[in-house]
Amino acid sequence: MSINAEDLNYWETNGLLCLKRFFSAPCIKRVLESVHDMETRCGDTPWMSHYEEVNGIPQLCRVEDFIFYQAELKAMIIGEKLIGTVSKLLREDACLYKEKINFKLPGGAGYSPHQDAPAYPHIKHHITCMVALDSSTKENGCLEFAKAQHMKGLLPMNDEGCLTSDMADTMLWEPCDAEPGDVVFFSSLTPHRSGLNKSSRPRRSLYLTYNALSEGDLRARYYEEKKQTFEKGHSNQQKTRLSLIGHFQGKAAK
Repeated sequence: MSINAEDLNYWETNGLLCLKRFFSAPCIKRVLESVHDMETRCGDTPWMSHYEEVNGIPQLCRVEDFIFYQAELKAMIIGEKLIGTVSKLLREDACLYKEKINFKLPGGAGYSPHQDAPAYPHIKHHITCMVALDSSTKENGCLEFAKAQHMKGLLPMNDEGCLTSDMADTMLWEPCDAEPGDVVFFSSLTPHRSGLNKSSRPRRSLYLTYNALSEGDLRARYYEEKKQTFEKGHSNQQKTRLSLIGHFQGKAAK
């Protein structure tokens, strides 16, 4: 699937672009086999795993830094289909900055209104894309965007690195429903949020962030620094810490 002038205009205006059926059903099926492998692994894993507490039970909410251990996912993530599309939106060659899967299993928490840019040091030109692995609806906590805000740069933030309540309350938030295989590209300056999964089914989504290659291949540096930060620990935290900003609303797992 290639993007056209109309897609580019929509992207430039709104800071996001949803492409339906970007990946085929057989492709998503293969990817889900890799996802299931990570979801069911116990104990130490070579990738980063994060948990939240739901009804008193630790529940997987995210895995990241896994492309060297999951060949099917790596082929998708650094393949020309995604990299080429991101490069067209960036208007220059792109490379991978980070990869993660948000599981948002039943009861899984949502994310406060935020922009991604404060969580991504070292880069200025970057795009995130969300690949839907399950149906994503308002009931199970789909993404919600505030369109056409990305040209304003960084917006007022609270101590957690999220949008202030006053700022978020002024915005029109639109839910972004998606089906498996749909891909949503959004600027890291585009405000977004998501709610609690109130359904009985998961809302698993692959989130991939790419930066302009002219800024350098910084993925290894990002994960090295993030792991060092997380190793320092957050012993008194009430929420699960997933990022360099405190946008995740999930309760810390014991």
